Amino acid sequence: MTTYPARYPGATWRPVPHHSPGLILPPRGFLPHVQMGRGSLLGWFSNARSGVSSHLWLGYDGELEQYVDLTRKAWAEAAGNPYWISCECEGTAAEDYTPAQIARLAEIYRWGMGVYGWPAEVTDDPNGRGIGTHRMGGSAWGGHDCPGDLRANRRHDILAAAVALDPPTTPIKIKEKEADMPLTDAEMTTIAQRAAAETLRALWDQMCERPTGASDSWYPPRQAHAGAVLRRGYEMSGASLTAASSLEQFFVGPFAEWSARIEAAVGELRGLLDGGALAGADPAAAASIASRLDALLEAFAAPRAYTLTPGPAAAQ
Repeated sequence: MTTYPARYPGATWRPVPHHSPGLILPPRGFLPHVQMGRGSLLGWFSNARSGVSSHLWLGYDGELEQYVDLTRKAWAEAAGNPYWISCECEGTAAEDYTPAQIARLAEIYRWGMGVYGWPAEVTDDPNGRGIGTHRMGGSAWGGHDCPGDLRANRRHDILAAAVALDPPTTPIKIKEKEADMPLTDAEMTTIAQRAAAETLRALWDQMCERPTGASDSWYPPRQAHAGAVLRRGYEMSGASLTAASSLEQFFVGPFAEWSARIEAAVGELRGLLDGGALAGADPAAAASIASRLDALLEAFAAPRAYTLTPGPAAAQ
């Protein structure tokens, strides 16, 4: 009986609670996911309400973390979980992989070729073998477009780099920095970005509640989407401010001028009425017209407040 390793030798072991037995060994292949965010996913995958995980996480700089044993199912692609090794990759679908990410993905795949017998192939078949994508599983895998066209099309480059690693090399673990070494500007930037990611993760935790009794297949909004949600909110706020400014300019400009002209016209009519323009007319009718003109003049003289009623939400 073949024994397969539980750990990837080039990764930092950072276990999370979301996993289950049932990974069919050897796995069919490797699925690089797109994180749609920045920073380690340890915090989100450790959150009891997230209900998701991946075997590995790969940072922009090639840093690699392992969250789930390679002999167990991670919760990354629903019905595809029993058959594939998953790796969340830092970044968004609009961003290409960094050279360090390409090199590390190639290294992982070449290791899998030796350990699992993965073929030197790119596949878009959920029942196939090789380097696949999350989206190839369709609705059974959650109906995601992950990792997007840009990164999906890079699989051939990853495969070519993997095949070039012959014989397969032992994955290189990133050397730890000595404690007394000063941080570089790049390292401080990375720390700041991860601190921001942790803040967004905590905020998203407050925004998302896992329903009581929900199954493992229930997918809440992902922490990694928090940045996109906040950015969209910021953009919509900016659009709202622009619209409000346009309305303000309208009310103090063209509308105010039009209103002033109407007020002047009503005043002239009231003056004509006082001057006897309706002399000989029915007194009751003349009094009614005068009352209505007075009401209009009072309305123009009163402070004005406007209430905007939103229409139906536009389809997104």
